[in-house]
Amino acid sequence: MDGAWSVRRGGDGTWTADWADLLVHATDELAHHGAEIALLRDLYRWR
Repeated sequence: MDGAWSVRRGGDGTWTADWADLLVHATDELAHHGAEIALLRDLYRWR
């Protein structure tokens, strides 16, 4: 599948991923959680 993450399971049962994939995922999570915090802050101030 195009655009899929390159997470692979090694022969010893461990999961591996490219560092760039992990960096993109961490940045994406940071943006989403930051947006959630900002939304809750704004809703709290609005009421």
